[in-house]
Amino acid sequence: MTAITIEELAAGAGISRSSFYFYFDSRDAVVRALAARVSDELRDTVVGAMNSDLSAREAVSAVITGLLERWRLHGPLMRAMDVLAQSDPGLRSFWSAVTDTVVREAAFVIDRLRTTGAALSGPPSSLDLAWALTHMYWRAGQQASLDPATPRGDDQLVETLTIITLRAIFGTS
Repeated sequence: MTAITIEELAAGAGISRSSFYFYFDSRDAVVRALAARVSDELRDTVVGAMNSDLSAREAVSAVITGLLERWRLHGPLMRAMDVLAQSDPGLRSFWSAVTDTVVREAAFVIDRLRTTGAALSGPPSSLDLAWALTHMYWRAGQQASLDPATPRGDDQLVETLTIITLRAIFGTS
């Protein structure tokens, strides 16, 4: 948690450093408040892409692009949330609920695609597949936020993750 500064948190909250202490009593408090905002952005990106008229490739790419954008914009905050969630049961529960919502929505889409024959049947179960893919994206975003010059760039990372996802769900890229 010490890696993120009050200045970074204040900037993420859209306030000055001096205003920070008026609104928040600690770095942990602002991380919790900003977690809600970031989770809404992530959920909107994922649910919006999955419920759109985009092709499967376009939807997967939009989800991954949106997640990487969140990591690029809020990397220090999101890394702090990961660390704080290890010792803060409330934040851990909050993030688990957010992750569960995204995973279950993705599993629902995979099940729908499997029912129509558009996606490969399991195993793995749609829930296990959605969980694994979601956590792969999260870790890739986290790593990309640590390395501004992600090997081969964000476009290549999005393409690689999109191909992995399409192969896992449809057996093709």
